[in-house]
Amino acid sequence: MKTINVITLGCSKNTVDSEHLMAQLEAAGYQLSADEERLNADVVVINTCGFIATAQKESIDEILELCQLKKEGRIQKIVVTGCLAERYRDQLFEELPEIDAALGVGSIHAIVEAVKAVAAGKKFSEYAPADEVRLGGDR
Repeated sequence: MKTINVITLGCSKNTVDSEHLMAQLEAAGYQLSADEERLNADVVVINTCGFIATAQKESIDEILELCQLKKEGRIQKIVVTGCLAERYRDQLFEELPEIDAALGVGSIHAIVEAVKAVAAGKKFSEYAPADEVRLGGDR
């Protein structure tokens, strides 16, 4: 699994978090895809928003679309990060078994570990306290 597409939904903090995710992935040797259709990626990482109802709906709709693409064999793995993943951590894998990994807002530093785990066929989740997130770094 070498090509990764990152989708960013929600606030400007999510944009910054996604930039940190992408920097970590590039440093680990992964190629980032800017393909809007997400079809040229082995793994799709979706950085979600769970703050207001409309943002939650947008995140869920996008995840459901990714699940359909995975069922069709057009993408291989789905990693969900951000507020929605944090807020619904107990239900995420149960309600959407197509999801391969989930990272809470305090665990964006674990993106490379998550991608390696899903590439090996394992489920992965990490939810470090949000106030322990590493600030700064490459973007």
